[in-house]
Amino acid sequence: PRRLLHNVEAQVISKADPRAVYALCCRNRSALSRVMQAALFKSGRPMSEVQSALESAKENEANRLYGPVRLLVLAAAVTPLIGLLGTVVGMIEAFMATASSVGIHKAEMLSQGIYTALVTTCAGLAVAIPAAILAHWYEGKIQKLFYRMDQKLVNFTAYLESLEGKTRLTPTHFRNYVKQKNQK
Repeated sequence: PRRLLHNVEAQVISKADPRAVYALCCRNRSALSRVMQAALFKSGRPMSEVQSALESAKENEANRLYGPVRLLVLAAAVTPLIGLLGTVVGMIEAFMATASSVGIHKAEMLSQGIYTALVTTCAGLAVAIPAAILAHWYEGKIQKLFYRMDQKLVNFTAYLESLEGKTRLTPTHFRNYVKQKNQK
């Protein structure tokens, strides 16, 4: 959203109409633009309301972005357990086979059960290890995104603070403004 930031910063510096800033945010489909839109809906209100809207919007974005990561974390946690279950089943099969068989086939039966145990353990780890690495990588990317977002919101928050008590616009005002701009 570099272009968004550049355009919004230009609007903020010129103390533009918050509806114009909102229109810029509507053209961008990023987490930052959605957070800015939520804060703009509170423009003119006390800063505590603006801050609350910012935090709530950031929390919503975090939940949206962490959804796929949660699945990776679940896979990283559960697949070794499934592999362990397969290990236990394989070992039970191995010992059952050796207990119930006689003669030279005991070693063959034992090795089949151990083979099953090792394959399921390997399969569980083959899924868990990449899932854990990917989950950690995505979490790092998301944390970096929110760190940068907080940095970028400093000037934007100061802009919203300058509007406190001056202009109170509802979401309908913003949407109507965007419709008018799009019709021109």
